[in-house]
Amino acid sequence: MLQALRAGSVPEEALEICLASITTSTIQQYNSALKLWWQFRKSRNMKVYSASVPDILKFFTTQFKNGATYTSLNSFRAALTQILGPELTSDFRIKRFFTGVHSLRPTAPRYNYTGNPCIVLTYVKSMSNETLSLQDLTYKLAILIALATGQRVQTLANIEVENIIIDENKVEVKIPKKLKTSAKGRIRPTLLLPFFNQDKKICLARTLIEYLNKTKNLRQTSKNLFITVKKPHRLVTSQTISRWLKVILKKSGLDTNKFTAHSTRHAATSADARKGVSYDSIRLAAGWSEKSSVFANHYNRPLLQKDNFATTCS
Repeated sequence: MLQALRAGSVPEEALEICLASITTSTIQQYNSALKLWWQFRKSRNMKVYSASVPDILKFFTTQFKNGATYTSLNSFRAALTQILGPELTSDFRIKRFFTGVHSLRPTAPRYNYTGNPCIVLTYVKSMSNETLSLQDLTYKLAILIALATGQRVQTLANIEVENIIIDENKVEVKIPKKLKTSAKGRIRPTLLLPFFNQDKKICLARTLIEYLNKTKNLRQTSKNLFITVKKPHRLVTSQTISRWLKVILKKSGLDTNKFTAHSTRHAATSADARKGVSYDSIRLAAGWSEKSSVFANHYNRPLLQKDNFATTCS
C-alpha cells in the first residue's frame, strides 16, 4: 500500500496522513489483493502501477477461474483503485464483467437462519459474576456486549477504559477510534448499557463493572477494556475475542460449525427486528449508515427452530 502511494507521486511527508484514511484491516486486505496483482503482472513482465482495462479484465478472469467469489473480486477492484485510480476500475467493461460474475457466481448470505440468543443467555445466567474466574468473566462480558449491542468484534476490541462512563442508571461506552464503519460525517458509536434489574445475572452493566474491578490491577499499561486471560495481561485482537465468543456459543449448545462469532451480530439484530424494534433503531445501534441495506439483505434472518431452541425466553 505504501509503495502504491509512492508510485502515485504522493510526497513522503503526506504518506502517513494518506494511510490514516484507511483502517489497518483494510490495508491488510488491500495488501493481500495487491500482492496477487503484483505476481500476475511480474509473471508476464508487465508494469505493476499502470494497466489497461483489458489487462485488468485478464487479471480478474484469472482470479475468477481460481475460485474467487464476487465479494473477493470486488475487494480486488477496490485495491486496484489505490494504484490505478478509480477511472479504470469503474469502466463500463469492468462493470459488465462484475455483472456477469454475479450471474455466474451469485453471492449468498452466510447465515440463512440465526441461533436463538436466548439459548446463550440461559447458559450465561448460570455464570455468577462474583464467583467466576477471570477467563469465564471475560467470556461472559464479551458475549453479553456482542448480543446486547449488535456490534462487530472489532468494536469490542477497541473499547478503552477511559471512555467508559458509569452513572447510577447506565454505563456509557464511547468508541472514538476509527472502525470499519467509520466514515466522514458519520457519528462514532456510543454504547448505552442500562442496568438490567429484571435479571441481574445477565445484566451487562453489572458484568462490565465486575470485570473492571477484577482487572484493575492486572491492566498495567493497557488502555483497552479487554486483556488476555493469562499473564502477562496484554490487550487482545479481534481474532482473540472471536475465539472467546465461539467458546461461549459452543458451551451454550449452538453448533459452531454453523454459527461463528460474527453470527452474534445477526442474532442480536434479527431478534430486535422480530420484537418490532424499528429498522432505523437497529441500524443506528449496529453502526450501519442511513442508506445501508446491509441489515435487510444479510442480517435479518428467521430463527432456526430446533428442539426447544425458541422456548427459553420471549
